Amino acid sequence: MEREWIKDPPTISHKGRPQGGGAGIRTQAFQENKRRRISCRVCREEGHNRSTCPFRV
Repeated sequence: MEREWIKDPPTISHKGRPQGGGAGIRTQAFQENKRRRISCRVCREEGHNRSTCPFRV
């Protein structure tokens, strides 16, 4: 019977969060959202952000 080796636990940063892991999946999703992102959340137009929106009251 062969022994199953236990994998090393993920390295823990000073804040106690595991480093690495599923970051590739997460960045791929963010890149897809960046392509169709609308800059302004007030008027849904591109070219400016919420703080510089001409329709902001």
